[in-house]
Amino acid sequence: MDVWNWVRNPREFAILSGFVVLWQLTAVRSFAADKVELSESANDKRAFRVSVSMELEGHVQTVVADGKAVALKLSGVADLSYYERRLPSLGRDAADFRGLRFYDKANFSSQVADRKSDTRLRQGLQQIVAEGQSDGVRMYCPHGPLTYEEAELIRPPVDSLTAVALLPADRVEVGETWQTPRWAYQFLTAFEAVEKGSLECKLESVEDNIARISMTGEVIGGILGAASQVRLTGHYLYDLKAQCLTRMELNQTENRAVGAASPGLQVTAKAVLTREAVGEFPALSDGSIAEIPRVPKPGTLLLMLESPEWGIKVYHDRLWHLFHQSSTVSVLRLMEKGTLVAQCNVSQIGAAPAGKHIAEKQFQQDVRTAIGPEFHQIEKAEVIPTQDKRYVLRVVSSGEAMQKTSKGVQKIPVIWIYYLVANPDGRQIVLIFTIEASLMERLKDRDVNLALGVDFLPKKSTKSGPEIKMP
Repeated sequence: MDVWNWVRNPREFAILSGFVVLWQLTAVRSFAADKVELSESANDKRAFRVSVSMELEGHVQTVVADGKAVALKLSGVADLSYYERRLPSLGRDAADFRGLRFYDKANFSSQVADRKSDTRLRQGLQQIVAEGQSDGVRMYCPHGPLTYEEAELIRPPVDSLTAVALLPADRVEVGETWQTPRWAYQFLTAFEAVEKGSLECKLESVEDNIARISMTGEVIGGILGAASQVRLTGHYLYDLKAQCLTRMELNQTENRAVGAASPGLQVTAKAVLTREAVGEFPALSDGSIAEIPRVPKPGTLLLMLESPEWGIKVYHDRLWHLFHQSSTVSVLRLMEKGTLVAQCNVSQIGAAPAGKHIAEKQFQQDVRTAIGPEFHQIEKAEVIPTQDKRYVLRVVSSGEAMQKTSKGVQKIPVIWIYYLVANPDGRQIVLIFTIEASLMERLKDRDVNLALGVDFLPKKSTKSGPEIKMP
């Protein structure tokens, strides 16, 4: 009987059909078995050893007096290592990713043109809480405020929490691609606003229980109010046996326009993150986890502007961004939802004799002189009560300033708020807030809080009685 005669026989055909169905079912089971789960639970109680290294190169653009941007060569190297354990989730998406960390290394060395700088995390601040926000990971120390530079130091382009956020929600098979949800790539790239973007991942292979996932994408939007474009390429590894992400290599190219609170950037960062499950770590015990509140205490979220030469520290909220700092002035800019609301210049003036300070009438006259022809009038002058013996004088003045707008150069109503903050030993600090009159409601009481956040360090040696000049 030839094969065609055999399959024409009803009985034999039924047997053959059964084999076909069985083969198909087996194939389906085999196909399903090839799908793998790549996930980590927020309830994972293991501690992880994490290392992050990064090399950065490119150019930073600053605006000079004539309004033109000048490009300065930029290079930098970061080296961070810490132990981390997940904290309970606070919600969906980025809010699901929280961790308690203990840093044993956090260094960033950079050079802009011929100027070199080194930033390190101070001793005593190694315990850090990392919390997912829509625009990246928010870091704070339960034991004392970080400086602005420290907060930026421990936010490299790739972070262990943002890396884990890229894992797929469903089981995937080799060769399968998926689009990372918008919240995840915004979380990764720290964009405060996204115009458009995408980040595609692909399961390239699974060998010896190690899954390799490639990724490529682009995000366009705003960072600190500046138009930005970020391109991403790289891959990460997931250990199927250990059930955790173990490595990520990321190349990130960023083009950022000069913004109100940050310089322009044209940089490429190459970052490598490694993770290893270590089970337990003493500084991340159950007791340490239990001590971290679900809602951080307001004081722990403050940042600190430190000027040892002046003998002061200034505590401020995180909407104030350090724009410039030199031996004569520190400039903070208040950014809210991508909008520049106000600027604050902090300067030291000569010390008065102990127990003395500039008289109120003299200070008001100095305000008029400093503002010059743009000054209209003093709107209010008041002494702000303090719980210690510091003297805080607040003078609000109004006027008009020339400003470039979409309609050309126009006169804009402006408010200047001057503060004199004097210590009982005679040391004096001046804070100058500049804000468009139309934005005063958005300032709220942030100027008062910042002025009251000036803390004079113990006096070492201060010359008394030099000439006092307003900045």
